[in-house]
Amino acid sequence: MDCTASTSPSTFSFIDSDFKDEPDNTLKCPICLEEFDVPKFLSCCGRSICRTCEQNVNNSRQSYDRRCPICNTRGGLTNRSLPVNVDLKNANDLLKSEKDAINESLKNTKPKLICEQCDQDMYVDTVYCCVRCDPKKKICSHCVIKDHKLHEIEDITYVPKEEREELVTDITKKVGNIENLTFDSDDFKKCLELTSANYRKAKDILKEVVIDDYQTRDDIERKLSKAKKIIIRVKKDYVNILKLKESIATLERELEVDVSERI
Repeated sequence: MDCTASTSPSTFSFIDSDFKDEPDNTLKCPICLEEFDVPKFLSCCGRSICRTCEQNVNNSRQSYDRRCPICNTRGGLTNRSLPVNVDLKNANDLLKSEKDAINESLKNTKPKLICEQCDQDMYVDTVYCCVRCDPKKKICSHCVIKDHKLHEIEDITYVPKEEREELVTDITKKVGNIENLTFDSDDFKKCLELTSANYRKAKDILKEVVIDDYQTRDDIERKLSKAKKIIIRVKKDYVNILKLKESIATLERELEVDVSERI
């Protein structure tokens, strides 16, 4: 009697003949093509099926139809539960543990941002904004579902590194030779050190613009604006220092002339 003759939608037909010839070298059930929950061994053909499919096959057939769902051998199934394929189960468990370890490792190394609504960590590839509420505010998927239902939601886009480098270059090339200025007197050196420290703050901000791959255009514009303000202030400070140096140099030249000649 052909067990595929039943019209019941739950009846399991026999596996395609091409599949029968394949060795049981995968960790997926040949019936449902899902990873094994518990692989159950078929002694008639040496293949394995998952526990769920074993139960479904038994539930869908008449008690006298005990053919193997893989090779169609009569008596391939019995009233007893099939034995567990221990070797396959161990291999499956090992692979699963390795996958879990890899996923955990990737999870720990994946860059994160802070949701600007709930202050929780969120991965850089799952960051959104609500067009209706605040298109500049970066929010996580949880906040999207919880507080922004039926709102227009967009993915956050980040500015490419090449463009960030161009923006930074446009600012730094206007600074000139500030870093090459030197002074001899201790007082001038102190002034130069303080001003140089401020300039380094601006450079650190610009460096962050280039290095951080997960910045929106608003993030970059805010940082560039801050760096520009610092650089403008630094340039003014350097100009004042140079003017002071020139004034002192002029005074030194005057003092070198005999006082009697300057009376």
